[in-house]
Amino acid sequence: MVGVLILIAGIVGVGVGGQGVIRLLFDHSKTGLLGGLRLGFGWTLAGYLLMVVVGLALGGWGDRLQKSRQKPARRTPPERR
Repeated sequence: MVGVLILIAGIVGVGVGGQGVIRLLFDHSKTGLLGGLRLGFGWTLAGYLLMVVVGLALGGWGDRLQKSRQKPARRTPPERR
């Protein structure tokens, strides 16, 4: 369950950060979520890119954690003809 929550947090981070990067590149005045920090264009772009990288890391970690906690698939012997 923890792996799924970490995976979801990573997906949200990638989505929000990626959307912020694209929005900022098309219109420099729309800073979105990080607009309240009143940083310049470069720092805001770096913040969104950092959000994407952290989201990717969390997503990968959550996926590996979830897969390691699953029960291994039961192998059945092949049928003989």
